[in-house]
Amino acid sequence: MRVLFVIPHYIGPPSDPRVPITQSNVWPVGRLLAIHSTLSTLHRNFGQYRHHCRSTAVPEETEAHGVEHFHVVVLTQHEHHALDHLPLNPTLYETRFVDGPPLHIAFEAKRVFQERSEGYDFFVYLEDDIQIHDREFFRKLAWFQNEFGPAALLQPVRVEMSGRGLPVKAVIDCDLPPVSLAPFRREGQVTQLAATWNGLTRRFALPGNPHAAFHAVSAEQLRLWMDHRTFATDDTQWIGPMESAATAALAPVFDIYNTNPRSA
Repeated sequence: MRVLFVIPHYIGPPSDPRVPITQSNVWPVGRLLAIHSTLSTLHRNFGQYRHHCRSTAVPEETEAHGVEHFHVVVLTQHEHHALDHLPLNPTLYETRFVDGPPLHIAFEAKRVFQERSEGYDFFVYLEDDIQIHDREFFRKLAWFQNEFGPAALLQPVRVEMSGRGLPVKAVIDCDLPPVSLAPFRREGQVTQLAATWNGLTRRFALPGNPHAAFHAVSAEQLRLWMDHRTFATDDTQWIGPMESAATAALAPVFDIYNTNPRSA
């Protein structure tokens, strides 16, 4: 599979412009660490090469994770990013500068998808602090679409884990009120889905909160989305611009599902 990742990334100036961004007591350092973790995790889990102590870097079999190639585009604005301070090779991603209100940067992702719609199998939007830790991630997305068709879209469940006390996974997105879920509900929707993955029954449901600061659409799903009349609009009414771009923009086209908590 070939995958395109598009990441919106923006930081405002420090409260005191005389303080360099690299000092740890300035809040933009958190944004720097976040995007560094996001980019390095992509290469850790889906990168093409492994280095061994007795040889140079050698290609890894794509059977390990199913991703043959991926490309990253970071959307940002001049002088409002941490990319110059990343300790990563800048050839690992492409930078695209976007004009307009900072919170509207996210809408540029679908235009990047449209421009490059013929070159990839999956098109992924993720905010700059989202990490994908499952190497089977894209195999699962392909399996889900094969089972349920392109009109069904699987969203991941966002979790965080504390480094202190009892280290349990905490689902961070609480259920939304019915008025906020209204754009995602329509007559005739199938509320529950089930299919077999790796010999076990996996269950899915319309979620109480479809937002994940993320979406991944296949090439077939992207064609459906681009053909819909709402693709060209940048509606910001659902919660806010970032949430609208990440999630509500998909609502007119797809039935969005999450895993059942017991099948997470």
